Amino acid sequence: MPKHYGQLGKGQGAKIYVSQKAVKGMNRKALMMYPKEYVESLWGTVNKDGSISVKEFHPVQHTATKASVDFDGKEMTFGEKYGGLVRLGTIHSHPDQGDECSPSELDWKSSNDHKELVTGIIAVPSRAERKKGSRSRAQFYMARAMGKVVRT
Repeated sequence: MPKHYGQLGKGQGAKIYVSQKAVKGMNRKALMMYPKEYVESLWGTVNKDGSISVKEFHPVQHTATKASVDFDGKEMTFGEKYGGLVRLGTIHSHPDQGDECSPSELDWKSSNDHKELVTGIIAVPSRAERKKGSRSRAQFYMARAMGKVVRT
């Protein structure tokens, strides 16, 4: 069952629904890559009511450090269709950020530069915090106003 992430983003009222299976898979990979950041692309549908359903996450070729992730957005065409799904944006991890999973100003700029519709952050607590019971947390945001989007 997809989890509803509410009315998110900078003033947009669109609802974002996300496959929890995909979030759990991303979390496992982000933990394996810890302490480096990790990124995947988001695939899903833009629904007639304006809501967004993120159904799958796909790996993205990237280089990463503890504080940044770099990928070639030119290779990814947001709005591209594949198998009934549309490329919506990306999600990446923020290691050692506690449970703070808000995009940084650089994240917003990158998302805008790559013309993403949705961006996601998964906060990965430090190993010490995880030993005390802290868990990773994901959040999704509207990266830009709906405007012209590809509908499936």
